[in-house]
Amino acid sequence: MFSLPRCKIAPGGGSPPHTHTHNHAFYVAGGTGIVQIEQHSFGMRPGTSSRFPRASCTASATPAPKI
Repeated sequence: MFSLPRCKIAPGGGSPPHTHTHNHAFYVAGGTGIVQIEQHSFGMRPGTSSRFPRASCTASATPAPKI
């Protein structure tokens, strides 16, 4: 079984480092962000995706808007 929930992350938001008991993935439909898997960080933009193996430590962030 595979699911792809739709999530909207506000600028400056994201998720702290965490693990899952299952494989998971991100697909960016709009905006930009950064994903981290273990000690590696990757920029994300519309049309990009990332896949994460179960039990890997992951985090995500979106840039805060400029003032």
